[in-house]
Amino acid sequence: MHDPTTKEYVFAKAHGIWASSFVSSRVSEIRGAKSVSDLYRVVFEEDPPLIPEATLTDLIEEKLTMRTIEHYIKLLSIYDKSYNILNFLLYEYELINLKVAMSQLREKNEDASFIIDIGSYSPLKWNLWPSLKDVTKDSLFSNLSDVVSSEKQVEKEMELDNSYYKAMWDALWSLSEDDYEACSKLVIKEFLLHNIVWILRLRFYYGFRNEQLEKYLLGNWDEKSRKLLCEPCHFAFEVDLNDRDAWKGWKFEWLINPYQDDVEWKLDPRYAQSVADKYLYNLALRNFHNVNNPVSLLFSFFKLKRGEEYFIRQELEKLKVGKSMPFEAVMEENGA
Repeated sequence: MHDPTTKEYVFAKAHGIWASSFVSSRVSEIRGAKSVSDLYRVVFEEDPPLIPEATLTDLIEEKLTMRTIEHYIKLLSIYDKSYNILNFLLYEYELINLKVAMSQLREKNEDASFIIDIGSYSPLKWNLWPSLKDVTKDSLFSNLSDVVSSEKQVEKEMELDNSYYKAMWDALWSLSEDDYEACSKLVIKEFLLHNIVWILRLRFYYGFRNEQLEKYLLGNWDEKSRKLLCEPCHFAFEVDLNDRDAWKGWKFEWLINPYQDDVEWKLDPRYAQSVADKYLYNLALRNFHNVNNPVSLLFSFFKLKRGEEYFIRQELEKLKVGKSMPFEAVMEENGA
């Protein structure tokens, strides 16, 4: 059982923070920004420092990240019980840290300013930087103990991702029955859509097929995870990438870009990513407002704040390059 007073307090605080986020009716404020400086004023409600635009861009991204972390930890710290699945969400930032760390050390760059600080929730010993072996020792990322070549970086990044997702999967199944029921769809759908979009990318950009694809799937951990996360992807292993009709009838056909008049059809993984992102955002939003469970509430809150972060980053990118992105994060005016 969850303490009712604590639960009600966290619910009130989370919804209060979310009400001031740049979603729903506040989307137009972000899209109305005419420059990087304007965007800074809108997002942080203060005048930007007088620094070059490139530096200001970096500052916006850094402040966005730290605001998400601070809001989330503020709520997480209220609970008197620790939930691995909620703590592990912050490890998304450690994944970013470790991937940057590999690249930097390969270039003999030991500067530590890239590190995103998640405070006491970090499983890593960043005070021992630049030794990756010491930083990751006794953590779920201990398989990263040294710098790898640029050719092997992607493979090593996938190992890190797999370690993270496996820990999240185990944390899901360790929850109480009520907490599991409230969170399972959020986790399973995210992992499954990640797999499908990844398969489409590997096929479209690299020409991978069949057994080449299987090893890149999240979920080859046990029979249960394979059934839920891997088997639904197998349809996409061999379907013709230039024949839209060949995808008809598939359960996840909604991820496949439709025909366009007078344009030769071919699969577009960017469309699949965009639609998947919107689906997961909407799922988190519904859960946040409609599911009366404190674990699910914070899980959804984190995903929504990450969605807001991504949306603002895309608007920032548009201001930098002066045009719309091919497929943008959708933060609808009605919050849908």
